[in-house]
Amino acid sequence: MDLALLYICMISIKRINLTSPDDVLDYIRNIHRRVSTNSPFTSLLWQESWLLSIDKFQRLYAFIKDEESIGYCWLSKKNVSYLPFVQTWFLNQTGDSKKDQVWIENNNIVCAQVDQMDCLNALLQFLDSTGTDKLYISMASVREWQQLQPYSDHHYLSTRINGYRTFLAGNAIEKVLSKNTRAQVRRSIKRLSEAYGTLNIEEATKEQACDYFESLGKYHIQKWGGAPEGSGFKNPYFIAHHTHLITKFFENVSLVRVLAGNTVVGYSYNLVLENNVYFYCSGINYDFDDKKIKPGYTMHFLLMQFYKEKGFEWYDFLGGESQYKQSLSSETYEFNNMTFYPNTLLGKLTYQIDNVKRSLFSIS
Repeated sequence: MDLALLYICMISIKRINLTSPDDVLDYIRNIHRRVSTNSPFTSLLWQESWLLSIDKFQRLYAFIKDEESIGYCWLSKKNVSYLPFVQTWFLNQTGDSKKDQVWIENNNIVCAQVDQMDCLNALLQFLDSTGTDKLYISMASVREWQQLQPYSDHHYLSTRINGYRTFLAGNAIEKVLSKNTRAQVRRSIKRLSEAYGTLNIEEATKEQACDYFESLGKYHIQKWGGAPEGSGFKNPYFIAHHTHLITKFFENVSLVRVLAGNTVVGYSYNLVLENNVYFYCSGINYDFDDKKIKPGYTMHFLLMQFYKEKGFEWYDFLGGESQYKQSLSSETYEFNNMTFYPNTLLGKLTYQIDNVKRSLFSIS
């Protein structure tokens, strides 16, 4: 069913059929003028950039209250199951890994905080009505979605992913680090300075930003080009998304490079929103013969000092396990990849099958 009206606390959900890119942009921009989000990934800068980077619109669904659109989400449907008759719906994704590579976390619907629980419950009730077999949400902030359970008897499975961040507004950054990490960073800074020259941070102007992004990409491909998921800098959808974001929303971007004399230590691409810096990706120069030089650790340490001096409160490494994030952060938080199963016979059966399969894989 492409069109449904389901009422929960006077909130309904329905599909919005718009075919013109300008009409779609006008629609979501109008909502974002009235709704603020606390994450760059649900803000207009991300939504608009992603929308314009893919070659086919996803299904746009609006949350309606008192006959007015108060929020929206994107839903797509794809068969990605071992069972040929099971359909998976994706929230704010296409199910195509190339088109979805930019998405990493804080995945959620777009609406005011006061309406969020009612909108999320309306979404699950909508899925029941469509006969959908499951709904997948990648990197969700778990506290919002788990709060659904008192109001819903839907089964769900989740996989935890840690996020890491460092509080900048408190003591000196060195106080956050363990004795061992502090020693490694100090030694690395000393050796870089002695061998190559004074360490310096340069932040791109709007005119320099795309050049910084391209240079970062070359280092990123060297590191990740051969990985199973590949480097996003070899993905045209990824490039298109970030090119639009950097050129149209530059006030929310910080592209920097760290130099030791004239030698590049690394580039960093960060999103800035309110008092937070979100580290999105980097291109690190690992071509140092001295193993005591830690270019990644050094770059992040210097950047945390840099953004602290600019008045930011948090340096957020975002999600994903990595030793450098654990070593340089002051706080761990939680994301979850979540799959919700509709309260239908097929939904319950699919949940049981997936749960058994998951248990068998965890044992093996």
